[in-house]
Amino acid sequence: MQFDALTRAPQVSQSISTQILEAIRAGAYPEGTRLPTEVELARQFGVSRPSVREALAALQFAGHVESRRGYGSVVVHPRPVAPQATKPPEHQLRTARDAVDLLEARLLVEPYALAVAAADPDRQALAEASDLIRGMSVAVDEPDLHAETDLLVHRALLMVCPNRSLRATALSLIDRSMDLPLLPARLKAWAAPVLPHVWTDQHAAAHAALAAGDAAAARAASIGHLRSVVDNIAASLVDEPEVGQQVADALRRLPWSVLP
Repeated sequence: MQFDALTRAPQVSQSISTQILEAIRAGAYPEGTRLPTEVELARQFGVSRPSVREALAALQFAGHVESRRGYGSVVVHPRPVAPQATKPPEHQLRTARDAVDLLEARLLVEPYALAVAAADPDRQALAEASDLIRGMSVAVDEPDLHAETDLLVHRALLMVCPNRSLRATALSLIDRSMDLPLLPARLKAWAAPVLPHVWTDQHAAAHAALAAGDAAAARAASIGHLRSVVDNIAASLVDEPEVGQQVADALRRLPWSVLP
């Protein structure tokens, strides 16, 4: 499929991403199809490769394409909002208390994994996380991309960690965070005009700390973001007092005393 060259400078990456998404939805690129190379897309759109890379990262962030090392960007089926139906029962979140237990585990494991990552970061993974964060900054301003979670960025940052066991543990907690008890809070957060931008900046701060080799700053940035997530979950449950009380009770025992 031939794309139209862009004539407006503002929001170039957004324009590219929406055109590609329209082509995907029209069936020009079915699921499993590899998109044209960055060089070819840059030629068709009449823009620079960085603009194309940012647009593809936005599509990846929103779950429409997947970047594969050495192969390119491949169209994927949009990830399910709550994929717990494919998990064994013992790994499903059933109640709000389960969700808070999960957040407590993430508060202990994820920031530590990023601190370890800062000491010896995987440079390729660091570059891929940077691309995805730039894509997030595009996607949060483009409603048509339908971004509903930043968990892919969490995963990308954790991939920088060289400790495979620690990384695998943290990633398993991230995967479980897509389950239903957290869904209403997540959807409400992504409908807010400001919060996704705040979270983009927080992820960028974590990435900057990793790139600088600053373990303390990486850990603090991760904790700061997760604090924001916890606060958002608590605030989103004001219309469900029974569940909200359950969450509030559980939040009081989160390990704030051991966190900076």
